[in-house]
Amino acid sequence: MTRITRYFAIATLIAAGTLLATPPAQASAKVPKSVATANPLYKTRFGSVNCGAGTPRAGSRASYRTFLIKVNTCLATAWRKSFAQAGKKFRAPKMVLVNKRGNTSCGKFPSRFVGYYCYNTETLYIYMWSTPIKNGYGLWGAELLAHEYGHHIQGLAGIRAYSLQVPGNESSRRLELQAQCFSGAFLRSVSGSIPGIAENWAYEIDWYKKNGGDQAGAPADHGSGPNNSYWLNRGWKTASPGSCNTWSAGRARVA
Repeated sequence: MTRITRYFAIATLIAAGTLLATPPAQASAKVPKSVATANPLYKTRFGSVNCGAGTPRAGSRASYRTFLIKVNTCLATAWRKSFAQAGKKFRAPKMVLVNKRGNTSCGKFPSRFVGYYCYNTETLYIYMWSTPIKNGYGLWGAELLAHEYGHHIQGLAGIRAYSLQVPGNESSRRLELQAQCFSGAFLRSVSGSIPGIAENWAYEIDWYKKNGGDQAGAPADHGSGPNNSYWLNRGWKTASPGSCNTWSAGRARVA
């Protein structure tokens, strides 16, 4: 089993793929709760997705960049299939890979995070963090990217618009934990064609349980470590967005 030492010069959140979703202006039309609790996407399934992303070469930034670009293409394949099953129109987001944080279409890249999604411009931003590149740990980047992609899906499906009507951190946690679950579902769908994902999954789940989620002194807007681990693994077990309905889950499961 390949293991990566997670170094946290900024915050423990970084390596966990804990992400910031930049909010747009509030939508004026009221979105019914059923958009979040009974979305047609919940009846879909990825199944097996053949992804030829390979594995990044340890120590090569160019190789890791190529790996993420290929994973991004596979994410579009998986979600296009899901949207077709749900009878919905799909469009892929833009993706920007950066070597250092700077200005983005949603303002300055937040210093505490290595990835975020800008709803206003439908753009994924991924910071090419040095540690996984050094170790060639592809699961870290694939998981981070799939989580951010999950926020794009929430935007397309109207789930994010509904969440804006619900005040407080619980709504944010339901969004973030659902993105975790979406990530797990996708990773399971490509685990047969991307080396290293299945082999390292147990380690990843255990790491999230012990270290992931909200940290002391930070807003309680992403959920606990055990709940991050639970939802990530829940998606993995089914390879289905249908297992990711955090909006109907009890409060304890999204704490």
